[in-house]
Amino acid sequence: TVLLKRVGPSIGTLPQTAWAMAAAAVGIHAASLGLGESVAQVAWSPELVAAILYVGMPATAAAYPVYFALLSEAGPVRGNLVAYAMPVVATVTGWAFLGEAVSPATVLGFGVILSGFLLVQRESVARVVGLRGSVPAEAE
Repeated sequence: TVLLKRVGPSIGTLPQTAWAMAAAAVGIHAASLGLGESVAQVAWSPELVAAILYVGMPATAAAYPVYFALLSEAGPVRGNLVAYAMPVVATVTGWAFLGEAVSPATVLGFGVILSGFLLVQRESVARVVGLRGSVPAEAE
């Protein structure tokens, strides 16, 4: 998102998003290799395969049209901020429906996510809370 802000409107929304996803995929893959993860470590089960197929097909097929509509409406920088909400929604869903524990480190992670969102959207947030353009008369 920060990189997309720097690129600006020099390329269209779809190419910006595609490049951002490609860069993120390379980063995530490099991190997984650096941590020693491999597909051989996965404990394959019918439930896992069903979950992968569900996420990979109908859920993605429903999500992408909505995502690209959001991108065309809000632009690539604001549209990609949806990514900040995904881990929070996944964690809260796991807690609410599966009884998964939420650790203090996870709550700290939520704070990091919120900080990242506020940093990227600091100008919009400042306008909303009235910090921008509210210089006292005696300071002018």
